[in-house]
Amino acid sequence: MAASTQSRAASTAPVITVVGTSGAGKTTLIEKLVPALQGRGWKVACIKHTHHTIPAAWPTGKDSERFVAAGAPVVALCGPGGTFVNFKAELLPEFLAYQWGKALDLIIAEGYQSSSFPKIEVVRAAHDPLLRTFPRELLALVTDLPELAPHPVPAFDFDALTPLSEHIERVVLCNPHRPD
Repeated sequence: MAASTQSRAASTAPVITVVGTSGAGKTTLIEKLVPALQGRGWKVACIKHTHHTIPAAWPTGKDSERFVAAGAPVVALCGPGGTFVNFKAELLPEFLAYQWGKALDLIIAEGYQSSSFPKIEVVRAAHDPLLRTFPRELLALVTDLPELAPHPVPAFDFDALTPLSEHIERVVLCNPHRPD
């Protein structure tokens, strides 16, 4: 299926979230899902939500740190290795989807359990085998307990990246009535 080369009707990239308890494998799933979707031609970005304070990652005594200290609400450090942007406030996925919507096909956010975005919940039998997402919010379940999946939510094994990528492609990326 052609991916980014097709024009999307939406002006913002859809956002899906990967949720689950700490240590369930959310980050590992996203690490594998990003290249799987990119290999299908989609431009994917990630957002990591945390409840911890975000440290300023600026080199001490450099100009960029001085801009932050001066109170600039947004400071960007750009160079050959990439760009790091420091925002004074937490930005919501909706804002990032709007800002990056034309350059991306999909934003995968880790966390944001209470958001209204479609969710992929990660559940492991050995970790904490409880479903915490309402079935109407679930895009998919990634688990070693497929019997937990409420009808009609599909359950995928942790290594089933191709079927999961195809499901995301079909339901979110190529669907004009996508759930976002």
